[in-house]
Amino acid sequence: MVEVRLEDIPPPVESSTPPPPPKIEVPKLATVKFLPPEVKPDEEVIEDLPPTVEELAESNAGAVTQEGELTLDEIIVVDDYIEEIVEEEPEEIYTWVAEMPEFKGGDEALMRFLGDRIKYPKVAIKNNVEGDVWIEFIVNKDGSLSDFKVLRNLGHGCDEEALRVAQQMPAWKPAYQNGKPVMLKKKMRISFKFQN
Repeated sequence: MVEVRLEDIPPPVESSTPPPPPKIEVPKLATVKFLPPEVKPDEEVIEDLPPTVEELAESNAGAVTQEGELTLDEIIVVDDYIEEIVEEEPEEIYTWVAEMPEFKGGDEALMRFLGDRIKYPKVAIKNNVEGDVWIEFIVNKDGSLSDFKVLRNLGHGCDEEALRVAQQMPAWKPAYQNGKPVMLKKKMRISFKFQN
């Protein structure tokens, strides 16, 4: 058993809480008192005329009349500015959909297109380099192609040649999801092999 005395317990340390954030003053909007009409006996009527059209053009209708730092026109300008700042969400780019994009004419036409245009790099021939280069690109909603990049390198000039020819491809038939054209990220293998 250990004997504990109150004198031995240190006093609690006061936690330092951060001060509250400073209050931001929102500029007041100029308003003009505009209350619904009330039916009163003649002796209780106070001559409180409704605002004129000119007053309402420069201010907002409110429960009291007050001077403001902003007019109604300035508020509208602020709203327009806020709308400009809001960015649209980027469109979703799919990797697989019900109806995949296709080179016009199909895979055979694609192979002919690539075979007719690819020139085996001299450095690769000299070094007996064979293999595959993987290219990635986006097929846009209208079938146009963009954002080409090499995913897997082969080197010796093959990557650059594969990219050069891929960028020459004409528009594809776009991808469709739920009957609507969508953007799709496509991967394609371009093979470099010696003919025997």
